[in-house]
Amino acid sequence: MFTWYDSLQKGRSYRATLSSWALEKASVLFNLGSAYSYTGTTCSLGSDEGLKNAAKAFLEASAIFAHVRDTYGSMPLEMTDLGRDNLDFLINTLTAQAHECYYLKASLDGTFDKIPKLGASLAAGVFNAYARAFKSVDTREGKAYYDKNLSKMLSVKRSFYEGEMWNYIAKGFIKGRKYGHHIVALSNCVSAYQRAQEANTGLQPPATVSDKIGSRLSRAMSEHRSAVSDNDTVYHEDVPSPSEVPPAEEKLIAKMPSVDDLINGGEKPDDGFFGEIIPVNVQGAADTFKRRRDEHLTEIKRKADAIREHADKKLEAMGLPGSIEAYDAAPSGLPDRLKNDLNEAQANGGLDGIAGKVAKSLSIAEECNRIASTVVEMLAKEEKEDTECRQKWGDKWTPRPSSVLNQTKRQQLDANRSQLGQAANADKIVQDKLKKYEASWRLISQSEAEIARMLGGGADKAAEASTPQIRALKELLTKLTGVKDEIVALAKEIDDKSGVTNIVTALTSRGGKSETSVIEEYLKPLEDAVEALNKKETEVNELISSIEAANKDFESSKGDDPRLKQREDGIQRVTVALREYREVLNNAREGLDFYNAIHDALKKLMDDAEGFVTARDMSRREEIEHIARRFSQMSVSEEARAAVEQNERVAQPQHVRSEQPQQREEERYRAGSASSAPPQPSHYSPQGQPGGYGYGAPQQPPYWQQPPPSQYAQPPGGYYQPPPQQGGYYQPPPQQGGYYQPPPQQGGYYQPPPQQGGYYQPPPPQGGYYQPPPRQ
Repeated sequence: MFTWYDSLQKGRSYRATLSSWALEKASVLFNLGSAYSYTGTTCSLGSDEGLKNAAKAFLEASAIFAHVRDTYGSMPLEMTDLGRDNLDFLINTLTAQAHECYYLKASLDGTFDKIPKLGASLAAGVFNAYARAFKSVDTREGKAYYDKNLSKMLSVKRSFYEGEMWNYIAKGFIKGRKYGHHIVALSNCVSAYQRAQEANTGLQPPATVSDKIGSRLSRAMSEHRSAVSDNDTVYHEDVPSPSEVPPAEEKLIAKMPSVDDLINGGEKPDDGFFGEIIPVNVQGAADTFKRRRDEHLTEIKRKADAIREHADKKLEAMGLPGSIEAYDAAPSGLPDRLKNDLNEAQANGGLDGIAGKVAKSLSIAEECNRIASTVVEMLAKEEKEDTECRQKWGDKWTPRPSSVLNQTKRQQLDANRSQLGQAANADKIVQDKLKKYEASWRLISQSEAEIARMLGGGADKAAEASTPQIRALKELLTKLTGVKDEIVALAKEIDDKSGVTNIVTALTSRGGKSETSVIEEYLKPLEDAVEALNKKETEVNELISSIEAANKDFESSKGDDPRLKQREDGIQRVTVALREYREVLNNAREGLDFYNAIHDALKKLMDDAEGFVTARDMSRREEIEHIARRFSQMSVSEEARAAVEQNERVAQPQHVRSEQPQQREEERYRAGSASSAPPQPSHYSPQGQPGGYGYGAPQQPPYWQQPPPSQYAQPPGGYYQPPPQQGGYYQPPPQQGGYYQPPPQQGGYYQPPPQQGGYYQPPPPQGGYYQPPPRQ
């Protein structure tokens, strides 16, 4: 028995047996997300590294909760903490906090003052993220389950970063000398900071931005007064209405990681993370079932489509149902079936409607190629800069190569560009069809009255002779249509049912049954469906044979009335024209859907690439600064070591001697190599003298190591003693100030409480000329 304790409704619990395996897996992942979010709250927000770690932890938690929501979304209604609304709130809040961390990190080096547009875009991303989080908690249910201070904290953050956004928008306007727009932006900035200040009143614990609100508001009000005064006295520029000054377009560089990579090393969540929970033999049996199930589903779809296509081609070869419609009881005008199809085609714009879809597809294709080229240029430029740094700094450059980090993005990009190339060929086929079917376009563009005149009339009496044969054919055609509909319904029913099969639960609680028998039991409905399709195929073939025989009887009964022949030929022409229209229309729709899908995929890829390039640029600057600091420390250390050696030489006993050329050369060498590694002291001792590194009283060094006589008097009593060294190297004093180190816990960051204690269905494959883009 598994018990789940609801963290939002205190005292409530939910018990389930092994049949609720999905619930147990969801609880494990929920607690994992809670652990990640707690890790984020323990990071210091006063340093680059702390901000990076906090953002990473918040995004990892958000990815876990998103996976729980998308994979295990059908939890019991009474379980509020695992409900979709609460998971949406957690995702929005944690993502907003990650965006905030990246914003704070990017603002540390003053980049926003140099590039106000970047500051405005990133602030807009944080503002909108907190707005979404606030919206998800500011509901009747949210107010009932969450602490009221949580809603106030989100409101403070939302308004504060709205003020930040307008602040940098204002800076951009002043750089662009748009003084009227500058006034409006500052006015919006003041209003946003005022809302933040009001929401922050009485908030406990205070939000992480509480200490900044007052100073930001005072500065914005002062700048607004100055801007109004300067405009009134100097610039005299018209001040636009607030609606004419839009907010910044948000830019988000914080991206949720792949949950597969996060918990499974790239494996599917159900197959990887829970592989240690599910017995190995059960996991293997489940994999066998899934493989065989997919094979059956593929075969069922293939067979159902083949049966219907075979029947349609047979009818088309016999000219049915068009030929009998020409001889129906009232042969004047178009039959109802063709009339409805013609009206629909004309309502959709006919040829112009198709041409419009094709033109839109080509326009989106051009945009897709432009995005792909932009991504290629972005990645290539970033990889080039990374390579240049690697060549310049050698082994000191420690970040992973961009070419390695970009490998997945390049694979996705190559796959998308390959599909765009294939789609371009499909576009050409569609355009060729538009030219090839020009006669059909002219026909279906005519009015109903014009088509009726083409069909002729006055053949009622002649058509009556074929009435019995027509009746027999229509009856057979109706039966065939019914069987085809049954085939479609059967394939859909099997596909729907297969998606909810919980084979792991069945294998785990199989009792005395063997794994093979459980698999066969769950596969039996699919095997029965294949058998049912075989019977339907036989039934369709029998009906086609009967229709062929009945059609021969009908053909022999038609007679040779030229008016009926004219009508039949006209109806067949309209039938063919409408079939060609539907063919090209479906191609055009399919192409448009494909380009919309791949455009979204490429846009997401470009956003990912922009975020990657921005993050790598920031990381590269940090690495260069780190290397510079290391070189600076090394330089100071080497200078200190040279000074120590000089002090040691001065401290030795003084012996009057003449300088030898060798001595002068060594001293010049030592003086010229202070910034490089100092020469090692000689271990040589003249014969009969102890070595210079023995224990006891100081020993006299060899004559050539003694310094020249000093021109200054030596202090009495022996040698100058340098201060004791720490480990032989200069130690810089501890950093005073530097980065502010806040206490470990940062107030105002929300973390979900820990917990006690459907399957994803891919979209169906698309047929025809266009294939969907690969999943990102």
